[in-house]
Amino acid sequence: MNGTAKEDSSNYFSKILSWIKKHAGITLVVVGSLLLVLIIADPIQKHSDSFWGNFWTSIPVILTGLIAIISVYYQLQKDEEDRQRERFLQIQDSLQTDLIPKISGFSKELRNHKTKEDLVTDLVVLMNSTHNIDDYRKYLKDSDENADYADISEEFSDRVKAIVRDDANKDIVDIVEGSYSELATQIKQMRDSKDAKTPVADAINDIDNRILGSWFINYSWAKRAQFLIGVSTYDKRVVGAYRLKQDPNQPDENRRVRFNSDPKNRIYLEGLSSSTKAFKGSMPGLDQWNARNPVLYYKSFLDVKGISLSADELSEIASFLGITEDAFNKLEARDIVVVRTYKFDQE
Repeated sequence: MNGTAKEDSSNYFSKILSWIKKHAGITLVVVGSLLLVLIIADPIQKHSDSFWGNFWTSIPVILTGLIAIISVYYQLQKDEEDRQRERFLQIQDSLQTDLIPKISGFSKELRNHKTKEDLVTDLVVLMNSTHNIDDYRKYLKDSDENADYADISEEFSDRVKAIVRDDANKDIVDIVEGSYSELATQIKQMRDSKDAKTPVADAINDIDNRILGSWFINYSWAKRAQFLIGVSTYDKRVVGAYRLKQDPNQPDENRRVRFNSDPKNRIYLEGLSSSTKAFKGSMPGLDQWNARNPVLYYKSFLDVKGISLSADELSEIASFLGITEDAFNKLEARDIVVVRTYKFDQE
């Protein structure tokens, strides 16, 4: 899955241009200072020895000033990125701990346990949250390049849209639409939009896309990964698995990565009639996965947690992935990516 030298060169120059654009202010200061030094020096014109003496004496002072300015700038940048990253993680925590449980209340199992008034209130909260999702995403723009942060806000919006479209919730949606004029237009747009859930079929479809992405994950590691496994947020059961024989998409404007696969490299997808290779229960060790980030590298996770697979567990995982036990043992720490999605929890 390694790119060509031409692609690497193109990516390199693209990163340089991106850096210059991102740091336009400090770039102008540095370039402007250097140009000013050249203008003062004016090598075409002949200067006296005293001029050059003063000139070379002032150079260290100018350089010291530039270094001080650059240092302050980078410290301010780092502090701002740290604040953005923390804000982003707080938002993701809020979605998972406060809002996703409200989505669960609309599932077949839980809907009858809540009053109509509670469901109306929950739907209003959920829709107002999706309305503000663009504000949430502004905190994603400058995350650490080497960090693996998963953006679940898009999934959240999709699940709210599914609630609005579900005929079982029509009475609740009608009440919200009639009582909250500011949400009526949003409800109409959700009902009329053409990105309705695609029925499960052998071709890669919207159900696969719940697992394939998009995710906040370091692109270089995503490109080297050999397997992608999706698990349910609710009980961590395996809901899909893929051999990664294609490069993932380049990160989007929010630096999210979408993995690519095709039907012949789809190992398993829950609900697909031709998928008979289900993994029984959850993968070993994932009961200890309590981090708020819905992305992990499986073998690295096992190593950090000090979890050793039994012979039966090793055999079951290797068989599920379609490789030998020896081949599984030779996989590197980041070769198996596991992503956690709640899109399979409220069908």
